[in-house]
Amino acid sequence: MGLQLGGLLNSMQSLPTCRPLILGLLGGIASGKSLVAEVFRRHGALVLDADKGVAALFEEPAIKQSLADLFGATVFDTAGGVNRQRLAAIVFAPDGRALRKSLEDLLHPRVERALVEALTAALAASPVPDVVLFDVPLLAENPRLLLLCERLIFVAAPEEDRERRCREVRNWKAGERARREQLQLPLPEKRALARHVIVNSGSVADIEEAARELHSGVLAAHRLAEELARHGPKAHGGLGPEARARDGARRDRSGSGTDGGGAPQR
Repeated sequence: MGLQLGGLLNSMQSLPTCRPLILGLLGGIASGKSLVAEVFRRHGALVLDADKGVAALFEEPAIKQSLADLFGATVFDTAGGVNRQRLAAIVFAPDGRALRKSLEDLLHPRVERALVEALTAALAASPVPDVVLFDVPLLAENPRLLLLCERLIFVAAPEEDRERRCREVRNWKAGERARREQLQLPLPEKRALARHVIVNSGSVADIEEAARELHSGVLAAHRLAEELARHGPKAHGGLGPEARARDGARRDRSGSGTDGGGAPQR
């Protein structure tokens, strides 16, 4: 994985033009990260989704056999598929630390490899995507994937809202969310890593609008930076940095039909 990641970094640095902006999503459980990722996807971003990678692995016969060896038949449904709720109940149980580590050792390297391979393929595609977004639940705990991200986005949501979503959508008992989050990097530390913060404390329309504005804003800034790197300040008539940024965002809006702007930055 180290050689693969090193080669990818070299490929990114050697791209002559159209280098993508690589972003990563951070946030607590049920904060709204998937909704933000979906908005970015709708606006053209390539979203690299770790959960989809896990779902694909669970369809592989070799992985199923490994799960059967570790956990027995109890983690499979009547059709032979992996019952993720039963599996989670085992590995997140108070005495499930060793089994959780075994599951992580089985899945995480494979998911990471698939994500890196997907990014490598995107860099070789024509055209290269403008934005790539890592939607990885434990991104903050993965230094290799963090190394690929130029900017991080933290999705903040009130604790009571997240607790309600876990209860209503995931059917979790009270305290389950907090117990699982104790196994992750603390939220203040995740937030401190982020350059951008989206606050999910209103309606779905509110967070979708915030995500859309952030996507437009970071894309405009990225395109401007890429253009300046290729052509220098003369490409913008010798404008100062702030004027160049406004000019780039204005031209981006006229070409894409979206508004510029972004979420509050740290």
